[in-house]
Amino acid sequence: MEIWCGFDTNVESARTRLAETMQRFYGLPYESFERYCPAGRPEHVSEHLAPYLEAGCQTFNLIPIAASVDEAIEGAVQVKQSLLGSA
Repeated sequence: MEIWCGFDTNVESARTRLAETMQRFYGLPYESFERYCPAGRPEHVSEHLAPYLEAGCQTFNLIPIAASVDEAIEGAVQVKQSLLGSA
């Protein structure tokens, strides 16, 4: 499953950054994608993905958006660790 996600300690900042990036990329309003694209702390993203894992999804391809590349990578790593811990 490929999923865009926004990382920030502030949900609104994460959502805004993610929305701007996706709207530029797809040329469509973020609201078209919002329910599929979690934003906030890594824990929030993990919670969003957990039902897919429980339903049998074995691979997640995260497209992380954050204030920096390091923050995006760290957020993705935290999501992976959280999901592996719940598997």
